[in-house]
Amino acid sequence: MGRIVYSVTKRRNPATAQVKYYPIRVGSERLSTDDVIDYIGENSQVPRAAVPSAVHAILKTITNFVLNGHSVELPRLGIFSATI
Repeated sequence: MGRIVYSVTKRRNPATAQVKYYPIRVGSERLSTDDVIDYIGENSQVPRAAVPSAVHAILKTITNFVLNGHSVELPRLGIFSATI
């Protein structure tokens, strides 16, 4: 199981002088779609040749639904939606 490393940062609102504390993620590395595809191919029973098609189909599906005004919830991953 992974872990998220963070530090707590203090920020002051200049208008009210109120202090609040916020967690800030530390030491994260952005992974590419190819990195994710390679990981899935190595750690699942899905044939390596089928993984890129499946990942791109998921991305296209999420994009399509969000652009049409829906929210897409994928358990343990998140909720994808558009905001203004």
